[in-house]
Amino acid sequence: MNATVYYDGECPFCRSYVAFARLKERFGEVDLVDARTAPEKAAEFLSKGLDIDDGFIVEAEGRLFHGAEAMQLIHAELAPKSTGLSRLSDGGLLRRIYPVLAAGRRLTLKALGRKKINDRS
Repeated sequence: MNATVYYDGECPFCRSYVAFARLKERFGEVDLVDARTAPEKAAEFLSKGLDIDDGFIVEAEGRLFHGAEAMQLIHAELAPKSTGLSRLSDGGLLRRIYPVLAAGRRLTLKALGRKKINDRS
């Protein structure tokens, strides 16, 4: 599966998650893109109703996956089995916990003085 994972490179949680998931070990075709280095893609996603500031975005198989759905795809299809993430690929569980994870991310970025990727101020 060819996939591109867009994440926030200034978010310590996002960077750690992408490193832990070791996506390139399982599929060399996975591109990891810090969305802060691709503002045109962030704007394109936003025009489609997907805000990178609200969660990961994965482009795969001609589709876009966002937030909990993106995390579910990463856990089920992209991360090596040795990470144990496949055990956390239940969509219902991820939809329930993802808002908490995203809120923690937003608070951390604010505490660190980091701006949103799609900062519209």
